[in-house]
Amino acid sequence: QSSGVAVAVSLGLLAGCWFVYDTFWQTDFAERRKSLATAISLLAVLGLCYGLCRLFTGRGAYLHLGAIFATLMVLNVWIRILPRQQLMFDQAREGKIPDYSAGPKAKARSTHNSYLTLPVLFAMLSNHFALAHGHGWNWVLLALLCVLGGLVRHMMLQWNVGKTGAVLLVPSAAVLGLL
Repeated sequence: QSSGVAVAVSLGLLAGCWFVYDTFWQTDFAERRKSLATAISLLAVLGLCYGLCRLFTGRGAYLHLGAIFATLMVLNVWIRILPRQQLMFDQAREGKIPDYSAGPKAKARSTHNSYLTLPVLFAMLSNHFALAHGHGWNWVLLALLCVLGGLVRHMMLQWNVGKTGAVLLVPSAAVLGLL
């Protein structure tokens, strides 16, 4: 019976996290105040890390966060990116001038996916290292892995445009070193 409850909670979290994330990022607030919306999303991830590590074992929490992020990424592609691109392709094929207004929203979701990629990999690979998921502060480590993954991705993007963002990694690496 308890495994059935755990499965129901797990599936509910996957669906619920998508619903909250998708609804939030479709609001005018998130559209106009991207930096603040990003900060709110990071706080939500912090809360999710804490909650998952209290609800499940450390190993389960890390895997579950990776599954939540991967679910967000897949649904971003299926529900928000591909349909918008398909609409523009269909309009062009019909000889109409495509409505490019949906492009920036699709690009925003693609950008979210880009920043989620490394945290998903870190969360999934961390299960091979009990030092992380078995640590007393495993939720802090999980949150730091998410932030570090996002910062590494940001540094990679900055590097591609001729900027260096390596200085952003110093605070995260220092905190990880202390733990």
